[in-house]
Amino acid sequence: MTEGLAGTEAEVEMDDVDEAAIRATGRGLEALEELERRCQSLAERLPRAGTPEQREAIKREIVHLFRDADPLHGRVERLRERIRALVTQYRGRAPEVRRRPTVYNDRLGSSTFVERGWNFIVAERHAEAVTALEKALALAPGDPEAEGLLAWALARAGKLDRALDCVRRVLMADPDNELARVNLGFICIEKRMYGEAGEHLRRALEPGHDRKAHLYALLYMGILESRRGNPPGAADWLTRAVEVGPNLIEAYYHLGFAFHAQGRLEQARAVWENAAARNRYNPYARKSQELVEQLSAGIPLTIS
Repeated sequence: MTEGLAGTEAEVEMDDVDEAAIRATGRGLEALEELERRCQSLAERLPRAGTPEQREAIKREIVHLFRDADPLHGRVERLRERIRALVTQYRGRAPEVRRRPTVYNDRLGSSTFVERGWNFIVAERHAEAVTALEKALALAPGDPEAEGLLAWALARAGKLDRALDCVRRVLMADPDNELARVNLGFICIEKRMYGEAGEHLRRALEPGHDRKAHLYALLYMGILESRRGNPPGAADWLTRAVEVGPNLIEAYYHLGFAFHAQGRLEQARAVWENAAARNRYNPYARKSQELVEQLSAGIPLTIS
């Protein structure tokens, strides 16, 4: 399931995101990360600069860093305006001068919709999650948590182009955002860009500051290895996922398939029975119960 070009102002039906778009996101982040590395290096060297020559050299580097970083904001905004003009041209309309609306920020009200959106994501009710999180962003524009969860809901709903747009905004503002990096990895899995998916998921796993991101990175690494045709590798990652998050029933569901693909049928059955018993209202628990029933009846397994 795909959507056309979509954003806060533009909704034009075009092809789904392609590999070049995702790789362009990575290149933009690399440029930002290089500027951040230079800034960090200067912050570490400045206290140790004891001579006038050393301090003068650092001063020149600070000036150069500011010079290199300052144009980025303006260039990105100009690029967005040019993209809007392209959308207008594609529609066959004359360009309009847009008046920037007054924005009211209500983070307290937004938090209610953020929590509601997360609950919908967990329940696999992604359309309702998108609606709730869009309301959250209407109340608190640019809120990174709401934007990150919206990307998640969109990606899980198959709306990969809009999800990627959200991920870009989050990562441009915060290149170290682990949850956004996990979402980018999932998008790559869905696009069958398995090499890029592994890179993004491993980068999300390295810091380990965000427990939710860490857990889902393990889950998606397991799904990635399953898609690559590596059931033992998938089982290893998914076993780690259920150890870290014993209530993540989706991980049990996929772990059962990893065992089944290796001919470990009793282990697969045990995992699915465990999942089914944990929460009968969870969609993956229900799917796991259906698989147990298929095994008992000798019916070939189907993925629902």
